[in-house]
Amino acid sequence: MNSNKYLVRLIGLLFLVAMAASIAANLIILPIVSPLDFLALISSKEFEIRIYALLMLLNSISVVGIGVLSYQFLSKQNKLVAIGYIVSRVVESVVLVFGIISILSLIKYGHQFATLEGVESGYLEVLGKSAIGHNWYAYHIAMIILGIGSLPFCYSLWKGRLIPKYLIILGFIGYTLLASTSILSILDMNLGLIVTLPVFLFEVLFGFYLITKGFKSNSVAQKPLHAEHS
Repeated sequence: MNSNKYLVRLIGLLFLVAMAASIAANLIILPIVSPLDFLALISSKEFEIRIYALLMLLNSISVVGIGVLSYQFLSKQNKLVAIGYIVSRVVESVVLVFGIISILSLIKYGHQFATLEGVESGYLEVLGKSAIGHNWYAYHIAMIILGIGSLPFCYSLWKGRLIPKYLIILGFIGYTLLASTSILSILDMNLGLIVTLPVFLFEVLFGFYLITKGFKSNSVAQKPLHAEHS
């Protein structure tokens, strides 16, 4: 029983760590890659880029941990959902790592840019913009995977009555909006960051809820679904 309690708290902590690392990483990288002359600034921002990479790596490790640790509880409701959630989290992590590698390549391009002129420097700018574009696409694809993969997760929480219904509804709304927003962004229809607020609120509230209260009842999580009607 105690091991389950600590496991649930660890899942909650990982939700908070993943969210905090992702937000911090984006706050670091956006001012670096936004200027038109970003390659000229890369040499002086190498440390920040490496911190960004470490934070995103921490986020990627955390989301895999969430998927793996959640299996014990989700499998009591539906093993297929539990396995699917692990797979979606692993794929999300792998896609994010691809984006991290793309951003790290800017360090090399920045060093080369400082020593070149003319056509060669222009070529490096093209490579740098491509790397930023790859990271952008990787992020949105990862968010689509996260959003779609988390809907069955929320459904299992609902069926198992593991957390309050209002929180689960917020999760359904948040993950649906997250996936939809990223799909529209790839289609060049940007709705802005405001529509991602529900998923931010869900993951923060969910993380704190698991840490402070845990699931409503371990016995509920362990009870077969048909027992609800007996």
